[in-house]
Amino acid sequence: DYDRAIILNSSYLYAYCNRAMAKAENGDPEMGLKDINYVLARSKNADYYFNRGLVYNYLANKLDLNGEKDSALKYYTMSKQDYSLVLSIDSNKYVYNNLGNLYSDMEDDTIALICYNRVLHKYSLNNKGALLSENGKYSEAVNLFDESINMDSLYFEPFANKKLVFDKAPGSSQIMAPWFDGKVERKIKKTHKGSMYRTYLFYMPDDIENYKLGFSNHIPVDFVEPVMPE
Repeated sequence: DYDRAIILNSSYLYAYCNRAMAKAENGDPEMGLKDINYVLARSKNADYYFNRGLVYNYLANKLDLNGEKDSALKYYTMSKQDYSLVLSIDSNKYVYNNLGNLYSDMEDDTIALICYNRVLHKYSLNNKGALLSENGKYSEAVNLFDESINMDSLYFEPFANKKLVFDKAPGSSQIMAPWFDGKVERKIKKTHKGSMYRTYLFYMPDDIENYKLGFSNHIPVDFVEPVMPE
């Protein structure tokens, strides 16, 4: 419990950082921003800027979905600035994944694709496939989902996205039947945009590994995990 950790040690920056991401993930990016700004006032670690870039992105999405376009643009811009700062400090390949998501959320698909294409890993392949699928390019999207699955057969988002794509094509949903017991439905969070499963990334510091890559907890509660074939 991050609140308890902070009560026990008010200078424990790891707890503030992780609480910031938990708040942002659960629809309260405003409070998450307060925590991550507290951390950055005391440490200029690039990973903290990386995380704040995502908090800004979530806050912008929340405002955008509420019709507050001008305020959303302000935070989208601040998100880009933080990611650019991270890139000036180190060559973090995961920044391009989140930048792709950011530009996709801003409905600038051209720049989003450029960002996804800058790196080759399972997250960017899945997210690029999600973007292409939302633009009706289903065949290309499925190929990307397959590439992502080949990199990590336990990464569920591309499986879920394939199911969503096949559900759009009459008579083809049975292709995924061995993998799913039920239909996958996307429940949009207040901080997420789009109709497909995207992976936003952030860092979760701890005492053992220092900084480890975390995933946005955006899989809906009614998502049915596939039974992996033997």
